[in-house]
Amino acid sequence: MNMKWIADLKLKTKLLLVFIPPLLGFLAFGGVLLTEKMEELDSLNEVEELSELAVNASALVHELQKERGMSAGFLGSGGKNFAGQLPGQRSQSDERLKDLNGYLGSREFADAVNGKVSRAKDDLNRLSAMRSNIDGLSVPVAEAVGYYTGMIGELIAIVDEIVQVGTDKEISVASASFAAYLQMKERAGIERAVLSSTFGNEGFKPGVFNRAVKLMSEQESYAERFGALASASQQQSWAALKQRPEIAEVERYRQIALSQDNSAIAATSAEAWFKASTERINLLYDFEKSLGRELNAITDLRLERAQSMFFMVLTAVIAIMALVSFTGLSVMGYLYRTIGHIESKMRRAKEDFDLSTRIKLDSHDEFGRLGRAFNGMMGDFEAVIEQVRRNSHTVTEAVRRMESYSTQMRQDVAKGHSEAEQVASAMTEMSATVSQIASNAVEAASASTKANLEAKTGNDEVGHTTSTITHLAREIDDAASALMRLDDDIKGIVSVLEVISSIAEQTNLLALNAAIEAARAGEMGRGFAVVADEVRSLAQRAQASTTDIRNMTERLKSGAKVAVDAMARGQVQAQASVTEVERAGEELRRIVDYVGVIDSMNEQIATATHEQSAVAEEVNRNALRISEIYQSTHQVADELAKVNDDLLDAVNAMSNQVSKFSLSDSGRR
Repeated sequence: MNMKWIADLKLKTKLLLVFIPPLLGFLAFGGVLLTEKMEELDSLNEVEELSELAVNASALVHELQKERGMSAGFLGSGGKNFAGQLPGQRSQSDERLKDLNGYLGSREFADAVNGKVSRAKDDLNRLSAMRSNIDGLSVPVAEAVGYYTGMIGELIAIVDEIVQVGTDKEISVASASFAAYLQMKERAGIERAVLSSTFGNEGFKPGVFNRAVKLMSEQESYAERFGALASASQQQSWAALKQRPEIAEVERYRQIALSQDNSAIAATSAEAWFKASTERINLLYDFEKSLGRELNAITDLRLERAQSMFFMVLTAVIAIMALVSFTGLSVMGYLYRTIGHIESKMRRAKEDFDLSTRIKLDSHDEFGRLGRAFNGMMGDFEAVIEQVRRNSHTVTEAVRRMESYSTQMRQDVAKGHSEAEQVASAMTEMSATVSQIASNAVEAASASTKANLEAKTGNDEVGHTTSTITHLAREIDDAASALMRLDDDIKGIVSVLEVISSIAEQTNLLALNAAIEAARAGEMGRGFAVVADEVRSLAQRAQASTTDIRNMTERLKSGAKVAVDAMARGQVQAQASVTEVERAGEELRRIVDYVGVIDSMNEQIATATHEQSAVAEEVNRNALRISEIYQSTHQVADELAKVNDDLLDAVNAMSNQVSKFSLSDSGRR
């Protein structure tokens, strides 16, 4: 991996690259954690508001449930029952409605809650009109009960939103159990309204009995759900509540209704039933308020814990952030100052040649060990430089003495080399003379040998030429014979062509006669005339082709005659060439004999001259070898002198370089 871009960065930038990413990662993690806690806090705030809204709405629901029951009894009895109690109940409902509107004010909730609140307000706005219809007995019982039930259902549904919005499991369970309890209480209120319109009358109206049984069953189902979700203390309170006489009294009225004894139902007072059922519902309402308080308490506790956790996390994040920043900046500052100090000391030692430079670090970390190693290295350098200073003077004196000895040796070698060169020069001149004679003899022998070889080669070539020309003459004779035969064949072709031409002319005449006869025959000979015409056409084409072939054979005949004449002349010339080549071969054989004699004499002269030249060359080589030894010794002396000069220059340069360094007092000892 190429990390040059990191190496090119400044130290401060590198330290920031090490410190900033983890810090940013911690900030991101802290931000996510704080965001989660903030969302949890917002959710709990929303749940708290919904819990308060549910408690306020449940108070209005309780009053509306009683108003619904009285209104159903009033309508069912034709305005006889509850005529005195209904106005007072409506006043209590209006007071709870005022309290709810005062709580809502300008509060804003989630979209789903706002929708339910808005629909509940729309239903409440129609409450006055419905009350007027009930007073005028102009609305059926089912419609009036359905109106109240729908409005109460919208208010109770607010509790269900707590379960949807809440993220805390305990709050969600408490909200679900509270919602189940409200649904059970709502079914109890509807039951009160349904039976209020039944008791005192001659039995159940169509469908009302099934509705009552369903309401009782739903109450049991919601009660079981509440019991499953409620806490242990709530379950104990609920079990105690079910043992109250008000619950048993309602159960007695239920048995009357379930018996479907019309006389017993008619003898039962609706007001008495309503009172008994209301007392039971009041008990349920008291327990409902305790459940609401517990829900609010759980929500407040969770909210308080969430707030504490949020501020604790915020404090921890800030504290850790401060600690990490302080620690990181402190470490970065220490690293930057320490490395800067080391770098400045090293630069001073390099630029000022100051070997007395020391790094002062009291730490026991890697930088401390680095400083101590650097100080030890500088101490070693001081010792080496001081030793070099002491040794350079000794080396300089030794080199100067060696230079004087080298000069004396160079002079002696020069004298010996001069004497050896004079002897070598004389021997060289004599050897050159002998070598020249030997060389000339060798060249003469070589030339005669080459001439002999060339003569022999020429003689052999002449023999080959004679054989080739003789063979060529025979080939020319064969070609002349072939051309004569070709001429005869052409003459035969011409004869055949004349016969074919005659036949074609006769065929043409016969075809013409046949055409004339066919014309005379008229219509009967028309077919024969066509055939005769085709035959004449073929005869004409054959005659034309024969003429073309005759022309080509005439040209071929003329060419063959020219070729025959040329071959005859070639035969005469080839015979003359054979004769001339034979005479040249005889002359070359005599030249070969003379050159052989000259070659033998040149070989004898060259042999004698070579022997004399070898002796002179041996003497010359010995003299040259002595001269070369003196010359090599002289070169060695010169090189030794140059080495001495270079060594002296190097010692002086080394002394100059060493003198640049500054040593401490301990290094000079």
